[in-house]
Amino acid sequence: MPIYEYHCRACQADFEELVLSPSQADHVVCSRCHGSEVERKVSVVGCCSTSGGGGSSSSFGCRSSGFS
Repeated sequence: MPIYEYHCRACQADFEELVLSPSQADHVVCSRCHGSEVERKVSVVGCCSTSGGGGSSSSFGCRSSGFS
């Protein structure tokens, strides 16, 4: 069940919505003004590299999972 980020064009609010099914994604309304002029934003995904550069594996929670 993904959580998507949306932007309301009517009141300029940004909000998140839990979308349980693809059909529900077409009927999202703004959590602030309840308007239907919303657009899904492109979410930023964080990742880190676990390359063997001799650095510590404990910096900011980036760790190797142990899988090859």
